[in-house]
Amino acid sequence: MMLVELRDGGIFLQPAEALPVREIPEETLRGWIAEDEKDTENFWRKAGKA
Repeated sequence: MMLVELRDGGIFLQPAEALPVREIPEETLRGWIAEDEKDTENFWRKAGKA
């Protein structure tokens, strides 16, 4: 399994490991999702200016 990240420097692939979701607190999951959505908005905002 691979994790794909879009960042300013390009596309980054990292090895990933599956974890049971039920063991991750909901607050943690919501924080990750909010951070990812913010990063995605910033990426596309910057990409639109290029």
